Order: sequence, then structure tokens, then C-alpha cells
Amino acid sequence: MGEERRLFYVALTRARRMVAMFTVRGRCSTFLRELTDGGGVAITDTDGKSIQEQTCPGCKQGVLLLRTGPYGEFRSCSNYPLCSYKPPKQGEVQRRR
Repeated sequence: MGEERRLFYVALTRARRMVAMFTVRGRCSTFLRELTDGGGVAITDTDGKSIQEQTCPGCKQGVLLLRTGPYGEFRSCSNYPLCSYKPPKQGEVQRRR
């Protein structure tokens, strides 16, 4: 995380108008998450539209992504296979294992 902070500081001190940081969707760094939680930056897509990602309640590191499987669309954690959290579908009760 120290290297990300150092690079961000260099970018801020050399920027003339704005700074853009790029990340893979669903793979937000801890540093970038701190900035968004503090209200310092907003995560947008390449068209400038705001993206609202929901943090995974299972591992608290990844975000919930929409995926497609043999039984249709579902949401699951971006940290799969390290985290196998899937929220229950509407009207479905989640069973404990």
C-alpha cells in the first residue's frame, strides 16, 4: 500500500488539471477504497458514469459482481475462489453450512 500512496502523491504533485486512476472492476485496492469512503474520489466508468459497487459481506475485501452460470444470472464475490459468498436470490432463505 505504501507504493500506491507514493505513486498517487507523485501524480497529484505533477498533475495540471486532473488525475485519473484505473482499476479492474471488482478488484479495487484498499488504498482506492479508502479514498472513495472518505469522499475524496468517485469511481466512474470510462464514460464518466458513477459506479456503485457493493462490498462483499463475506470477506469484506471484494465486491459483488453479476455473473452468468448454467442456471442464469447470479451475484457473487469478486474474490472467488478465495471467497465463495453468494447472496440469496429474492424470496430464497440462505441456509447455513
